[in-house]
Order: sequence, then structure tokens, then C-alpha cells
Amino acid sequence: MKKETVLFFAFFGVLFNGFSQSNTTEINLVDSGFIEVIQVLPDSFPSVDVVLRVSDSQGNPVWELDTVDFTVNENNVQKEIISLTQISLNKSIQICLVLDHSGSMRFDNSQLFDQSGNPKFSLDYFGNIKYPRGYKEPIEILKKDVVKFI
Repeated sequence: MKKETVLFFAFFGVLFNGFSQSNTTEINLVDSGFIEVIQVLPDSFPSVDVVLRVSDSQGNPVWELDTVDFTVNENNVQKEIISLTQISLNKSIQICLVLDHSGSMRFDNSQLFDQSGNPKFSLDYFGNIKYPRGYKEPIEILKKDVVKFI
């Protein structure tokens, strides 16, 4: 299953009253969903930049959000969201797959032995394994799963 991540860059015009550490800031979605704060960048203090990951209740990424979809409150006072930029749309990702195609990927003991440990296979005259009907080598299953993933 492919998992996508949506990252948003939000620029909040949050003005702090002094430099007190007792400020409480809340970021909420107007609709249901989850917000994960990835990074807070106070470089433009008193404005703050925040990198967010937004997903729905099933964990799927949420796209097409705008400033009206969020509320930001500091000490129960709503603050202005100056801009919201989606930073992960149309960004490529790099995936590296490492496949084990050694001899160990030929055998799946769960298919070759029953729960009591009795073999489900037999040997031919030359000592080669005669696999049980329907046996699938793990490497073949892996190859099909990789093709589905890609």
C-alpha cells in the first residue's frame, strides 16, 4: 500500500505578549482530521512559520486546504493565518527496494510443514523436494507484491 504524506507550510501572524513561556497556542482544523506539527520556525518573530502534516481519520493525506480550514488560538485569542502553502504536492520521493533472492527465499516452512511439524512435501528419487500442491516460493510472492507496489 502506498502511503503519502502531505506537508503544509503555514505562516501565522502570531503576536506574543512579551517573552513569557506561559503562552498556550492551539492549531485546529475546522473539519475533522489530524494535524501533526513537524517543525516550528520562529525566524520571523513575532510571526511564526509552522510545517504541518494533515490527515483524515483513516490516516489518508488531506489536500486542497486553505487558511479558512484552520484556526489558531493563543491564550484563547484567535490569531490571523497570513498564508498557507502546500509544500509536498508534486514532489518526487525516492524509494529503494532491496530484495533477498538468496536460497533462503525458496522455502516457506509454514507451507512445507503442518502444525504438528509433519512434512507436506516429498522427495523424488534424486532427493529433490517435490513441493505440495499450491506451494508458492516466497521470492515469487515478493516479486508480485513489488510489481503491485510500483
